[in-house]
Amino acid sequence: MTQPVDPWTQVKTAHDLAADEVISALQKEIRRGRTENAALLAYEHLRRERVAAVQRGARENGLRYDSSYADLGVRDAEIAAHAAYRKRLYDHDVVPEAQAAATTLT
Repeated sequence: MTQPVDPWTQVKTAHDLAADEVISALQKEIRRGRTENAALLAYEHLRRERVAAVQRGARENGLRYDSSYADLGVRDAEIAAHAAYRKRLYDHDVVPEAQAAATTLT
């Protein structure tokens, strides 16, 4: 009989760390009262999704410039719409996200 594969063993953080180990370490640091270490581990876990979104947006934008559109009006509209994405990207404030994550830990 084979053991089922734990999906968390396949997940990596933005810094290519094993996510299951980061989560385990976070839980241990919280139990031991080491809040500074716990905060750093939580930040690593929190920023993973953000980094993925930024990378995805950059790839999509690169495709607009590198590929050939049959209708340049469509491409130009997508490039103009990308300005709104860049505004959200640069205006992003991590503090509310971090505070929400911190409340789930207490």
